[in-house]
Amino acid sequence: MLSVLLSSLTTTGPAWAIIGPMDQASSGAFDLLLKSLEELDSARYRFALWAKDIAFVPSTVLSRCLERYIPATYEDLLWEDAMSLYDAWVSADLATVSKLTETVDLLPSFVHVLASQGSNLDLNFWGRLRRAMQDRTFDADEFFTLLAGARFPG
Repeated sequence: MLSVLLSSLTTTGPAWAIIGPMDQASSGAFDLLLKSLEELDSARYRFALWAKDIAFVPSTVLSRCLERYIPATYEDLLWEDAMSLYDAWVSADLATVSKLTETVDLLPSFVHVLASQGSNLDLNFWGRLRRAMQDRTFDADEFFTLLAGARFPG
């Protein structure tokens, strides 16, 4: 399939294809991609594979990459406060949740913590968090209400 697509391109040099996000592909997609990459003429075709998190790219794919560019890891400066908020939320300590949600500054970091903890939250909660992050008028009271009204994970 990939060879059919690429063979339709006309270029004087190698044809390039950018493929990703590799960290979100299914195992079937990896198998198909690897088979295609191995069968194609490397002199005619070049591939740039990209991923948001290289840790989720299978080693079978990584072993076929000639070069890797990994930018500096994003450092979440509010991680520790967001972890404190998460711990208070999980233990239903609403006084601490209230204190830590006095501003909405922790919302992006809190979502990062939730994702890293593999929290077993329903899709409605994730949807409300997504909308909250997109809403420029979302305030601290709404942040507290969102957390206080949600089912605690666990």
